Amino acid sequence: MVIITWNGAHLLPDCLDAVLTEGAQVLVVDNDSQDGTKDLLAARYPTVQVVESYRNVGFAGGVALALEHVTTPYTVLLNNDAVVRSGWLPALLGPLEAEPRVGAVCSKLLLPDGRVQSAGGWI
Repeated sequence: MVIITWNGAHLLPDCLDAVLTEGAQVLVVDNDSQDGTKDLLAARYPTVQVVESYRNVGFAGGVALALEHVTTPYTVLLNNDAVVRSGWLPALLGPLEAEPRVGAVCSKLLLPDGRVQSAGGWI
């Protein structure tokens, strides 16, 4: 699982705590944060692999950096402000494992107030 962050120390604990309960291998790309993100990751999340960018390369640039380090059969991209629910990862990967013609999936995305941002889907 790849999470891209920039000055997201205030967001990462909720995101990482939820993701790590799913048993995922997590890689965080830090886009040269100046808010204590590096210290937070080192102190609270020693099992998380961190790739440091020495400038903010944005989300797409962070993904490009991360993909050089991904060794898992699937790559999950997650925003640093996302908080997943229990069982999310197996449900997300289910269509990929069940049908070899499926190449990409997206889960349902809810806004903080509970409104649906995306109903999810697969391609």
